[in-house]
Amino acid sequence: MPVVFNTGEREPRPLFPDQVAYTSAQKVADILQIPFPDPVELTENSGTGGAGFVKITPADHRLVGFEAGDEVEIASDASMGETMTIADNGVTRDGAHVKITFTGNMTDDHLTADVATIQSLQSFTNGKRRGVTRKAVETMILRMQDKIDNLCNNSWRPMLQSAEYLNFDTYKPYRRRYYTDYVGTVPLMFRNVQQILRLEIWQGQEYREVGTAEARLQILDHSALTTNDYLFLCPGGGGVASLQVGTGSSKWSADFDGVNAAQQLADLINKDLRRKKDSVLFSPSFTLETAATSSGSTTANVHHEFMASANADYGNSKLKITSMNRGEAGETATLGLTNLTAMSATNLTDTTVTVPVTHSVSAGGSGYSVGDNLTQASTTGDGSSFACTVASVSEGANVTVTVTAAGSGYVEDEVITLSGSGGKVTVKYVISGGVQSVTGSSGSGVIHLPSTAALSPYGIICTGTGTAVKCAYYTGKTAEVKNEDGDLVTHGTLTGVTDLGSSGFVAALQAAMDTTQTTGTQCTQYRLKIDYFGSGTGDEARLRDWWADYDLGIIYFNNTYPYFQWNSVKCSYVYGERYVEKAIEDICTKMVAMDLLLSDDRSVLMPEGTTNIDLGAKYQLMKAQVAETLPRYMEVITLD
Repeated sequence: MPVVFNTGEREPRPLFPDQVAYTSAQKVADILQIPFPDPVELTENSGTGGAGFVKITPADHRLVGFEAGDEVEIASDASMGETMTIADNGVTRDGAHVKITFTGNMTDDHLTADVATIQSLQSFTNGKRRGVTRKAVETMILRMQDKIDNLCNNSWRPMLQSAEYLNFDTYKPYRRRYYTDYVGTVPLMFRNVQQILRLEIWQGQEYREVGTAEARLQILDHSALTTNDYLFLCPGGGGVASLQVGTGSSKWSADFDGVNAAQQLADLINKDLRRKKDSVLFSPSFTLETAATSSGSTTANVHHEFMASANADYGNSKLKITSMNRGEAGETATLGLTNLTAMSATNLTDTTVTVPVTHSVSAGGSGYSVGDNLTQASTTGDGSSFACTVASVSEGANVTVTVTAAGSGYVEDEVITLSGSGGKVTVKYVISGGVQSVTGSSGSGVIHLPSTAALSPYGIICTGTGTAVKCAYYTGKTAEVKNEDGDLVTHGTLTGVTDLGSSGFVAALQAAMDTTQTTGTQCTQYRLKIDYFGSGTGDEARLRDWWADYDLGIIYFNNTYPYFQWNSVKCSYVYGERYVEKAIEDICTKMVAMDLLLSDDRSVLMPEGTTNIDLGAKYQLMKAQVAETLPRYMEVITLD
């Protein structure tokens, strides 16, 4: 029996459950008037010429607890002091000292002879000197955020609502009428919608996705999956996420059966908290803009860009993967599979391109054997230094050869006479005068193609069949050039081609193209797709398939609409106010402060004197202020 039970859908929860959004630990400290930690002395001079770091003792660091993103003040008897911010990974060990590096350089020189010090400007830290740590206060903030959201039936941070089943409400007769340019509507459970992540409409046999780009994966044979198999996901730029079969929190297990394998893969993509799955980074990594961090950015993970479901609505051993980019922006996302025997992917835009043939054997000659190393004896043009090895023969005549030296100065249709007895090769494609169509190595590979128009600007490309699929990603493309008659003048290219999962894609493709072929090698790209009804007519727009009033949380269906049945709409979306009102910030701050005041063993931290308000009175005052303000934000539903 499983330990963790799952509906197959990503759980409704805060989109970033560990994000402190409504207030901060320092704002709680400010309302309680808790002072900053005492300054500690530097162990070395800060340096001259505007150094960007200082050094302290390990004991002082352990007691105070300096962290990346913290603001600190550097001062001495000879300076007025200056405020600096600790850089990411800015706290490191340096011999017998702890080195604290800042995001910029200091203006003044701070000398130990002048009693130079560093003081944290955070009242709550994760040091050992005080009982209440910043982590404990931030945990209280997270708890109060959830409490406020539940009491108000609203949120001031992004909240994920997944797989909300809704009834389609239409009007008789089933046509547009005066004052309504839509067939019917669907009111969502929550208003203040920020983005529709999925909009699935029932079409009698299956749900059709008209809200975002999707792919449907099926585990055909879980026993055929090995630890060498991957699912690769690329959001259309930035990097690629490699989801490997295996055990552990950063992989997905294919044990037991296809149903569990599909759920394991969905949990890894979603970073399921109950299974304690880790974040899967993109490689190369890229960042996303956010005000939730001191640096203004956060490193992108696969659960930021993709959403997965293994719900039985799609069938057993099947899962649905959608881009979290809005609408057609997700159609640049691509995926790759290394094992097409064990897994399949549908509901995609499959684009197949053919890498051009580099040469052909125009005369077999005689007396040749497999493995013979041949060079150029003569040529009909100006090329030189071509060399090859005999790959196959028929009664001493060359059938296929493998290029070992592309040479230089060649042009298409040039005929090269080989050493030996009469063998000839006709040049079909050249790059910079060499007989080749693929150059470079993994990381810098370049593939020439007749057309790149249908491919994503940045994405994954695959070649091979069955269990022998090789995948790579490219970082850019150039378009082909044609003359006025429409004839191809210059091929398009894929640049920055890099192997995925140690597949050896670039080397294998080079080897394939260096060997004599008649049709070239095919490569396939799998792009996520929105299942619009009409080409050029389906879209999210007022006069297209559907549109939404995001403030009220109502979806209007126009050219496309679901069956007139219950639960005919299945919607996933992000809702919540985009601005944290100061009143909500004040409520959350005071609720956390009240929790701290109830901790008698920590009350020694709170300033209290003969003329001050005692702690009990402070608690009652804050409680009354919260009770006065919070009800104004509580939303209720009135039924006629």
